[in-house]
Formats: sequence, C-alpha cells, structure tokens
Amino acid sequence: MFGLAVARKKVFVPLEQRSRGAATVIPLRGAAVAYGQRGAPFGCDVVQANRVHEDRLVFGLIDVAGNRSSNAVISEAVTQNFQSTAIELFAATDLNASEALSQLAQNLNRSLMARGAHFGAAFLACYEGSTGALWYINAGHTPALTYHGTFHELGATGVPFGLFSHAIHDAQIMVLQPGGVFVLLSKGVVEMRVEKQQFGLEGAKRIMAKRASTAEELVSAVLDAAEASADQRSLEQNDRTVVALIR
Repeated sequence: MFGLAVARKKVFVPLEQRSRGAATVIPLRGAAVAYGQRGAPFGCDVVQANRVHEDRLVFGLIDVAGNRSSNAVISEAVTQNFQSTAIELFAATDLNASEALSQLAQNLNRSLMARGAHFGAAFLACYEGSTGALWYINAGHTPALTYHGTFHELGATGVPFGLFSHAIHDAQIMVLQPGGVFVLLSKGVVEMRVEKQQFGLEGAKRIMAKRASTAEELVSAVLDAAEASADQRSLEQNDRTVVALIR
C-alpha cells in the first residue's frame, strides 16, 4: 500500500512498514525498483521510500530492536520523520545528496533517542536514475549487495542509530552500471535457517546471479528462497524485507 501525491513536480511515494505480502513496484525513470516485506509479529523492520523526483529515490530500511507491538509508537515516529525529512531535503534541484543523507541520518537517530535508547541498525540511500549514482549510509546494518558481473558488499559505514545523540554518519557513493543490480536485505532474511544453515548473503547472491528480469521477480525470488526450507522457528521470529533495484 503506497500513496502518490504530486505538487510542483515533487513526487512523494511512501512505503509503509505495515505493507506486507506481494512485492510492491516503485515507478522510477531509469530503473526498476521494488520491495517486499513478509513477516513475523515479533520483528520491527521499517521500510520507507520517497520518490522526490521522476528519477530520484530516497529509501531506507531501519531494524528497530524489539517487537512490533511494543515499538509501534517508535516505528510511526521514524516513518513520519523519514517522510517529512525526505521531502524537505531531497527535492531541491541543486541537491547535495551526501549532505542531505547525513542530515536524514541525524534526524532519524535523534528520533530514536528522543524515546529512550532504542537500537536501530539502518541502511539509507539516495539513488539517481539518470546517472546510476547511489549515495548510501550503512549504520550497522546488514551489507547491501550490488552485482554487475562481480559482487560488491556495501558494508557498515557508521554505528547503529539510537546509541549516541551526536553520532555523525558520512555518506558514501558508488555508481550502478547499466544492467547492474542492487539488493538490500533485512537481518531477518540473512538469518533464516535453511537446511540447518543460515540463508546468508550467499543465498541472496545465488538468486541475484540468475538475473531476474524485473525487480519485483527478484524480490519474490529472494524471499521465496530464504523461506523454502526454513524451520518454523525462523518463520515465526524473523521479519523479512528485501529491496531490489535494477538499472
């Protein structure tokens, strides 16, 4: 479930953390983008995406420690903060994406700190479809993956949110080549137990290497593979979120 509102060429597409089930496609010029979330009542993955321009997408995945019921207020605050900040910071034509992403990280960190110490591993990114440029911050989150003939892991660049009120997170930049694939996994996907082993990043890499034709298919394929032989405990305890982008 996502909404679309347009005002003076600004396009806002929020993806709510309550949207679960089939993969959701995000319209973006120059890329195929989708996300999917399945899960357990115990997890608390917050996934957000704001299309602030026809070829500019700001997105993030924040894993707030604790269960969904006890963290409902915190998750809602993070969601609202992300949405309002994304519109304010990223819609400018003269955007400095690196500075804007650092400011977004600071706002989200303080949003968690305002309600007590709440650990939140997070991955934030701004993608520009016309150039393939991806600015990102990995605040103690599972590495994101890119694939274009070879794999590259976008590992941690700073500490998780909710621990230090004045933590600074500097954005990194990479360029996704035409035909390149980007996948972001929640911890719950990585830690799914498949045939007595974790699904892990390697499980996702095997799916990415098969070159799904659409981002929606890639999201579903990764989630299906992680769940295929998972034990009941993993299915009950892990919130599972995948974001995929194909240039």
